[in-house]
Amino acid sequence: MLRGVIVEDNRCFREMLAGLLAAWGVEIVCCSETGRELEAVLSSCHLDVAFLDIGLPGRSGLELARLIRRKLPFCELVFITSHPEYIREAVELYAADYIVKPLDAARLKQTLGRIMHKADDAGRIVPVVTGEGRYFLREKDIYFVEANRNKVTIHCRQGTLEASHSLKEMEGKLGQDFFRSSRFYIVNLNRITAVKPYSRTSYGLQFADGKNATLSKKLYGEFRRRIKKISAERSV
Repeated sequence: MLRGVIVEDNRCFREMLAGLLAAWGVEIVCCSETGRELEAVLSSCHLDVAFLDIGLPGRSGLELARLIRRKLPFCELVFITSHPEYIREAVELYAADYIVKPLDAARLKQTLGRIMHKADDAGRIVPVVTGEGRYFLREKDIYFVEANRNKVTIHCRQGTLEASHSLKEMEGKLGQDFFRSSRFYIVNLNRITAVKPYSRTSYGLQFADGKNATLSKKLYGEFRRRIKKISAERSV
């Protein structure tokens, strides 16, 4: 189920839209006439899609969309507005759609279907806490997680991120494609490109970004079993 927000200052339209989206399988976690409630939601939970009017009291829908892009870069944006003149700005924000009122329900449902399909392909979202706030990472983008004293360094497609979690906490957040390869690493089994000799007690694991982690030789048998299981599931 997708998690979404609605910011629309017309109460009747807002309630009608919320009813439609709920019927189509969207969990609405915030439904308000201004962006004040949305700002609180952005710092506390993951969102898949935001449905925004543009002419709003206080911050405009475009300003809210830019805020969402900074806080939740993977959140889809759908503008539903009486203002056709802002479509260029919406395109620059990579909006999934820009629907001019009156609402075309069939078009909205089609757009929602595309977003749902994209979300299924993207996989799980992992929430992490850093010194700068709460972030949401796509699980498939994570290469490996490295212990760093009482924190962890997350190595992912976008770069590295230091998070305020223990390695054990991260192990609980990550799915079955991740493996605790040693005392210091959790690795994404789908992202390993090579296994090489490293030391008397460890193998070296190489990743697509050129970085390396280690695999304890004591865990090599379980590592092989997990790799074979993933390969078998893909071939079904």
